[in-house]
Amino acid sequence: AGANDFQSTVAVTAGDMFMGNDGTEYFVLTSAIAGADFTVSTSPGGSPVAFAGVNANLTAGASELEASTAASMFSGDLAGITDATSTDVDLTIGTAGVVDVDLNALAQATSTNVDGDANAISNTGSSGALGITGTGISAGTTATITADVDADALSVATAVGSPTATAVGGGADANADSSLTAVGINDFGNTTGNITVGTDATIRGAAGSSTDRVTVDASATTQTGEAIANADAANVAGILDSQSGS
Repeated sequence: AGANDFQSTVAVTAGDMFMGNDGTEYFVLTSAIAGADFTVSTSPGGSPVAFAGVNANLTAGASELEASTAASMFSGDLAGITDATSTDVDLTIGTAGVVDVDLNALAQATSTNVDGDANAISNTGSSGALGITGTGISAGTTATITADVDADALSVATAVGSPTATAVGGGADANADSSLTAVGINDFGNTTGNITVGTDATIRGAAGSSTDRVTVDASATTQTGEAIANADAANVAGILDSQSGS
């Protein structure tokens, strides 16, 4: 068995959630029959955790939760134009040249469960939805640079659970988490001079519009347990440069 492999005494299915004896929730990443190896993570579809670090939590007092989990998220870059090297000029636009970037992204998760917990998770990834990012630009006279981003992160969790539950935590919980970052133009490289524009050039970045706004929404409903909904708009900006001196 590998460093991240657990061995099951019963059949497990990818997406199953277990509650460790310390209260930590673990999600099964790979399905396995009884006696076979499988891997787990602390988030749906996340990185496998090491067997040595959490073995005791899953072998002594762990319980499987009849949970329904839906996760929708982006990994890697989610951008119209992106550059891995932010210290050079990559985009040169001549006089009256036009660069128009449109990026539309939707992360939506809906989870419904009758017998147990319902978990819905949606987000735009670690970097977020970016129209143009980390790209050095040189634009001539009357050139136009436009980046429009529309991104939505929506989560809905609905649980029922046992109607005989009387204590807090004894019923079915509904957990909905949404997080979003949407930026039209983000970080034009990290060296002074990486963005130069001629006389009368136009630069415009927008996250959403008056008719189609960026949306982050979480909704949690349960009949017998706790309902928790978190919606986080980490960054929503037309133009954002977090690098000092750029």
